[in-house]
Amino acid sequence: MEHSFSISVAKDFSVGAAIIVRHLQYWILLNRANKINYVHGKTWTYNTHKSLSEIFPYWTPPQIKRILRVLVDGGVIEKAYHSANKWDKTTWYSFQDEEKWLGPSALPEAFIQTARADDSVSSRARTLCKQVSTLSVTTDINTNKEETVNIPAWIKQDSWDAFVEMRKQIKKPMSARAKRLLISKLEAHMAEGHDPNQLLDEAEFRRWQSIYPLKQNQSMETTNDNKEYFRSRGLQV
Repeated sequence: MEHSFSISVAKDFSVGAAIIVRHLQYWILLNRANKINYVHGKTWTYNTHKSLSEIFPYWTPPQIKRILRVLVDGGVIEKAYHSANKWDKTTWYSFQDEEKWLGPSALPEAFIQTARADDSVSSRARTLCKQVSTLSVTTDINTNKEETVNIPAWIKQDSWDAFVEMRKQIKKPMSARAKRLLISKLEAHMAEGHDPNQLLDEAEFRRWQSIYPLKQNQSMETTNDNKEYFRSRGLQV
């Protein structure tokens, strides 16, 4: 993996701050393109200091915390806690000035246009946001009205459809809100190094209502039926 950064941001703050800014730009642009994690007029992404230290193994969680504090105090990003559960202290991040750091693209657009021409936005993020597509339309069971849920390009359609169909079979159909929450959960696990499609496939096979990453010392069941199933999904057993 290669980590890049803006020279101008590094000069204003630090190389570490510039690397984190590039990381946040990528994920927030992705979320904005997929119309998820939009709260109080801004698009957000979330992660823990521990998870970020795994993405950036040359920093410890305390070092990550200090870098984020520099960006908050410097007026670049803001953080918040958006969970209704008072015990959930998951930290969410957004840019204080989205126009400056992400570009002028409006949230309702199906495809985000090139954000900026200078080096303050990752070229990888610009390309991804042009290519990301909307893949499915689902029904909200609470309102009986069709509501579009935009599935990110990194989720395989067959894995997603199989999980949603399994939820229907166990009499636990998903509302549009539940699907958006699941996408956010998959995004968080992906940032920790898990394959989101493997999590969906495993949950569908085990008939779980949600997705749960396996522990390091835990392995998949290896009966003949399970082996065949996971191989058909392209998973290793």
